[in-house]
Amino acid sequence: INGLHPSVDRTCGLHVHIDLHDFTWKEVRSLVVLWSRYEPFLYEMVPENRRVSSYCNPIHKRAWGDHPASTWRQVTLAMRARNEGEFTSALASLDRRMALNLQGWWRNRRVEVRLHSGTVNYEKIRKWAMFLLALVGRAKHPTMPKIANEVNYRSGRGFDTYYVCKMLGLVKTKLEPDAAPEGAMLFEWVDSRRKTFSQGRTTRAPASPAQRAPAEGSALASYLSTVT
Repeated sequence: INGLHPSVDRTCGLHVHIDLHDFTWKEVRSLVVLWSRYEPFLYEMVPENRRVSSYCNPIHKRAWGDHPASTWRQVTLAMRARNEGEFTSALASLDRRMALNLQGWWRNRRVEVRLHSGTVNYEKIRKWAMFLLALVGRAKHPTMPKIANEVNYRSGRGFDTYYVCKMLGLVKTKLEPDAAPEGAMLFEWVDSRRKTFSQGRTTRAPASPAQRAPAEGSALASYLSTVT
């Protein structure tokens, strides 16, 4: 890539397409729940030009204290769907210019994440892709607790990096005693980006260093290892 001398500016975005051919509609629904629950956290990882861009609109909200987006009613119906027909009916009309674009699921069993700012930096692309794969992998994880089909928080207080990484199986906990070895690296990268871009919008205290220790080996490792 560098040999081509590429360049990006503030109008560019990095779009990641993720293959979900082995996902059932219920597992895609779980992914929608997870994304909705942590969407403000994900917006905290990107610069201002992406947070306000009309090319990566939220399906829930951009910031913890915001009112839900206009799409939230459709997304709520999808999360409560009792069958694939109801799920499709709720989401199939969503605009593709969402931070999580679901339109590809009905065409080619893929979803597109449009949130990250434009970059040709390999390490940024790699780490962002790995973090997204951890999120996707959590929706299909066979041993961690079942994902409830709702998003329940009401306060403007957000989740810190440790909590989100814990819930995605990236740090060693009772939920995931065998966290992926890449978890420590991703934790530090995610936390660094939030400190750079969140500008004080986060309200929960960061985790202590002792809470951050990952273990080796994980069911999520099969997803993470696809990006090398």
